[in-house]
Amino acid sequence: MSPMSRLRPPHVLLWIGLAACGESGTLPRGELSVVLVSGDQQEAVVGHEVASPLVVDVVDADGNPVPDQLVNFVVTSGGGSMFAGASITNSEGRAQDYLTVGTSTAEPQIVAIRSVDPTTGERKTYGEFQITALSDVAVSALPYGVPVSAARMLVPRRMGVIAYDQYLNPASGAEVTFTLLEGDGSITGTDQVTGLDGVAAVGSWTFGAPGTQRLGMTMDPSVPLANGELVGNAYETARRTVVIIAGDGQTAPVGQIPAEQLVAGVVDTDPSPVFNNYFFEWKVEGGGGRMESYDEQGQGTAALVRLGVSPGPNTFTASVYGIGSVTFTITGQ
Repeated sequence: MSPMSRLRPPHVLLWIGLAACGESGTLPRGELSVVLVSGDQQEAVVGHEVASPLVVDVVDADGNPVPDQLVNFVVTSGGGSMFAGASITNSEGRAQDYLTVGTSTAEPQIVAIRSVDPTTGERKTYGEFQITALSDVAVSALPYGVPVSAARMLVPRRMGVIAYDQYLNPASGAEVTFTLLEGDGSITGTDQVTGLDGVAAVGSWTFGAPGTQRLGMTMDPSVPLANGELVGNAYETARRTVVIIAGDGQTAPVGQIPAEQLVAGVVDTDPSPVFNNYFFEWKVEGGGGRMESYDEQGQGTAALVRLGVSPGPNTFTASVYGIGSVTFTITGQ
């Protein structure tokens, strides 16, 4: 081999391969196409390489394999990396490469097969591989949820632990055991495993008599758990009421957002100031509007709404489990 032949870049090598085919009368006919053979829809742990290569076949317009064709494997989403990034098809028109997935489970992992037409400069994408990134093992955890409910009633939200891997992705597969530390209530489902969202929730937690309620949680020593308990307060329902604070009785153009947010709260029947940390559920009841955004918890919980497209009343409710609800009416004009 001459020194010049060793310095030829890949696109020159491709030209030589096609020229050689031409001498035997087997130049590829028409537009080339790429077939995804295997490796699509795999799963791999974040930061790790996929188990199987991403494999493609390049064929001509007659379906004949095209050897010596440069194939580019380009990561377009997910932050991963290819082992080579490009491959030359073998005698069967086949090329392959390996993907190391990125470090986030939230992003889709996509590898595109691409080229740029050397004559027209047209950008071409022939197909895409999609890989699912799985979380790594759990390395840390935090309590999950804010336990607020009436005395002798079920806590209405998921309560438990959320675990994270080394890249701060929610981590599945971590075992958690729950125990009742304070309060004369009850729990079910004490042994749980974190799911794909990283959460392991106690099966149920029913508060006891009014006062402090504490739920404990333990995990494997290899998974540090910061502040391994949830502390709540069981309130007496007879003394609490859901009230409208602001936003009721407005008018606004149809299909638009009213000028004033809807605000609800919980007060004592004394009455006392609005209490914190109640979970509010917001719903559209009538008029065809929708919720744009809302806070579920807090003092003076607010919601941003959009009216329906027809003139007339639009109704929205804010409710607190175990206490009650209020209805807002806004007229669309």
